[in-house]
This record gives sequence, C-alpha cells and structure tokens, in this order.
Amino acid sequence: MKLDSVRSFKQELADRYAAGVTELDPPMARFFEATDPQHYDSISLGVALKAGAALSDFVVSIRSSDPAAADRIAALAHGEADVRIIPSIDARSTPQWLQARRDPLECGVQVGLQAKNSVGTLGCIVRDNMGRPYALSNSHVFADGGKAPIGSFVTQSGKSSAEIIGVLDRFIPYSGSTPHLVDCAVVRIAKVRILPRHTLAIGGDIRGVRVVTPDDLGAHVFKVGRTTGISTGKITSVEMDNLPVNMGDSVPRFSDQIEISGGPAADFSAPGDSGSLILDAAGWAVGLLFAGGRDGKGEDFTYANQLSFVLQRLGMVLA
Repeated sequence: MKLDSVRSFKQELADRYAAGVTELDPPMARFFEATDPQHYDSISLGVALKAGAALSDFVVSIRSSDPAAADRIAALAHGEADVRIIPSIDARSTPQWLQARRDPLECGVQVGLQAKNSVGTLGCIVRDNMGRPYALSNSHVFADGGKAPIGSFVTQSGKSSAEIIGVLDRFIPYSGSTPHLVDCAVVRIAKVRILPRHTLAIGGDIRGVRVVTPDDLGAHVFKVGRTTGISTGKITSVEMDNLPVNMGDSVPRFSDQIEISGGPAADFSAPGDSGSLILDAAGWAVGLLFAGGRDGKGEDFTYANQLSFVLQRLGMVLA
C-alpha cells in the first residue's frame, strides 16, 4: 500500500466508528455490527513497512489484545497488515530497588517521586525560556500521573531525602477519554551538578531534536535506561493511534506514538526505563519512552512519544 492509503484507511476507520454503525456502509458496517465497541477500543493502528518489500511499500500495523477484532480489521485491509496480539501495554516505571547514585546528573540515571517510592529514568536536561535547567521524564514517573502536587520532591533513589534532585514543576495530564500525545513532566533542578547533553546511549552529546516519520521505519535507535542500560532497537511502526496504556489505576489512550522492537531475542526496554530518551544513529533525540508490552510470540515492543511534541507541550528546549 502507499503511505497515503494506509493513513486514509486509519482515518476512515476512526471517522466511521465515531459516526455510529447506522451510518456505515458495508463492509465497515458488518465489522462494527460484529464488534463490541469495547473490543474496538482495544485496537491500535499505525504505519509499518511491508515485510520483504521496498521501503515505499507500507501496511497497516494492528496492535490489539483481541485477536478476533484484529483479524476483522486485517480483512478490511485485504491482508495488507502487520498484526501483533499484545495482551497489555504497561507504563514502564517500576517498584524501587537500589541503583547507584550518579553525580553529576545525566541522561539515563535513576529518578523517582519521593512520595510514590517508585522509580523511572531521567531522559535528559531541558531548559525554559529563561535558561533554567529541568530534568525531563514521564508524568507517571515524576507526577504519579498528575496526582502529585506541584512542588513534590523527586530524588535519585525515589525515596531518600539525601538524594533530592529538585521539585516537580509541571506535567501534562493524560486523564479523560480523548487520546493523548504525551506522558511527560519536568522537575526544577536544585543545586546539583549536571551534564546537560551527554548520553551514554551514543557515547557523546545529543545533536538536537527531530521528528520521526514513516521514512524512519526499520531505522536503528538507541536509549540508556536505569533498568536495561544501553540498548538498541528498530522502529517497527509509526503514527500509532488509539494505543491503550495500563497506568495501574487507569488506561488512557495515546496517538501518534512510535513503536520500537529490540527483536525476538532482546528487549529494548523493561520496567524502570520509563522516561528514557531515544536517539537515532546520528545522535538526534527523537522520542521519550513511556510504555511497552509483549506479544504472544514473546517479542517485546516499546512505545515512545515524539520528543518534539513533549518539548512543545512543556514549553521547553533541549539544554
């Protein structure tokens, strides 16, 4: 399929579902008559490369916990689909355990909300329009998904007051039924030393920020996180819409997400890596890791926000 055809298919499915079954024409109506809306809510659609085909040949990427609903949508796409059954996509923070304190702060170190006693990863250092430094991670890492009050302490261990790095300054909420673009928050850094742009993921400084597009499908990316350290993977799908993510006490949906796989034998991320900065092979920062899940064949998939959207929503720039 051409890229425009995949995008049109995704949009038609979303528009017609929103319009209601009574306004649909076959075969779309037959699909929705046979599919409980709750099942459709488990369907996420994106753009992927067709296996073994040219770089300009795309398919619809279908991710779902419901095999029957996924198969129906694949049939509507005349088989031009990459289907993966993933029972649950979960936020990738983790209960606290000991990790070494790092001084100075840099990309990939462990951080966590003191009151929550759980940890994730510091993605990178960013600055506001006055040049003040902040630590960037996920809202579910720094702000407990929006439940933590502004001014809450964030530490390297997620617990010890002796390791406070700063206070929660702002976050983007992801409550409500409307799909969200980002899971992000920043902490105003206290008087601690920082390495603003250095990352072990590429062994050097971050070059800048860029947007991931379908041209990046199959491209290698890198990250450093507090659990799995330095890892590499490939972008397997882009423009992932209606992605349900289990945050523990809610399942918000996200759109325009990036999907990455480390391959059948290696995981790109694990719980605790939430907030990791994702970079391409040239050193450009492209994404903010926030969730992941394993399909029925055992392959693990990681999901990330577009970093450009994250910075725009927070009113920040790369330090």
